[in-house]
Amino acid sequence: MKHTVPAILAIAALTPGLNALDVKDDDVKLGLTLQLQLRADVSEAEDAAGNDYDVMTGGANGGDAVDFYNRRMRFGLKGTYKGDYRFSVVFYGDKAQTNSQTIRLYESTITRVWNDEANGLSHEFKAGLSNAFYNGALGSYASASFLFAGSRASDGFGGSRGYGAGYLLTSKFGRFGADVQNNISDDSGTTGTPAVVTQSDGMFYSARVEISPPGELNIAKPAETFLGKEGKGVLLAADYMSNVRAANATTSTGYGIELLGHFDAITALAEYRTLSSENHSTDLTVDGEVWLVQAGYAMPLAGAVIEPAIRYQVIDKNTDEDNEGTSYGTSLDYGNSGTQIDLGVNYYIHGNNNKVQLSYTMWEGEEVEGGDAATADILRAQWQLWF
Repeated sequence: MKHTVPAILAIAALTPGLNALDVKDDDVKLGLTLQLQLRADVSEAEDAAGNDYDVMTGGANGGDAVDFYNRRMRFGLKGTYKGDYRFSVVFYGDKAQTNSQTIRLYESTITRVWNDEANGLSHEFKAGLSNAFYNGALGSYASASFLFAGSRASDGFGGSRGYGAGYLLTSKFGRFGADVQNNISDDSGTTGTPAVVTQSDGMFYSARVEISPPGELNIAKPAETFLGKEGKGVLLAADYMSNVRAANATTSTGYGIELLGHFDAITALAEYRTLSSENHSTDLTVDGEVWLVQAGYAMPLAGAVIEPAIRYQVIDKNTDEDNEGTSYGTSLDYGNSGTQIDLGVNYYIHGNNNKVQLSYTMWEGEEVEGGDAATADILRAQWQLWF
């Protein structure tokens, strides 16, 4: 293998250039990846008692007139070795509002790829730190292609980004994947005084299948927008997960169904997802569910693309309690139990690589029994650069 000058590797890793700074030789292809989502939010929110509420911090002061922050800041290196091996090392500092944000490891993987061209199949085995292939909002749809300046509420209904191993099969009919990972926060299982260790391990298991008919209606990889590209397609996805004895001695199980459609300028998505969490210490089980529909209509405009969009979500984090009365919360993109309407318009300068998004969120929580409901209105502008 030819030796690449270390100085060139350092420049490729540290300079915010585009793919022209990829480093290649006979065996290695190495490139820089970067995703920046810079936001400005103007919000007005109240709790169920009518008091001002800060959606950034969860405080009672109503927050700043404008909140500026990094929604996502991810950078690293991705590449291939001898064609059949892929690797990635990515760091992140998401949700940063100050210059003291800690930079942490987001992804660190090695993937072996086997291509069976005769049968149109591809097999991948991956090991390391990554998102599991579960829950489209987390592990299948690239966040850079999100239709709104904010992920859908199903993001909070199960999933994992941990160390483990996964398998992915790709065919002309779709994809199938399965993962096993260590829990992000293993439960120590300590009880009593002095504490007695009753359980110190825990695993996350998941499987997902995406089905799309071959030919003209095929969607090889799901996305929340196809930027007005001509063509038609449909994709049906279903998945299941079990997170055994996670934090606070809780076992969670969940499943989801997603239906994605593409019809020339229109991209539409419908989703239903559940999450059931059983606390082994209290023997209490909390069942939650979310369903949503969203659509965008992309139109060319002077060499760019503009896309208005709409989304409606019903979020219920405890189906046994109809009067939760919780405030919006601090997840930024979606609220706690209640209904949420998102209206948006996207301006794609260079596709999803360089786009500006403007969205307006209207959220209303479940009413307190015999009282009112918490509310939140958020106007959000986001500029994304991704490569």
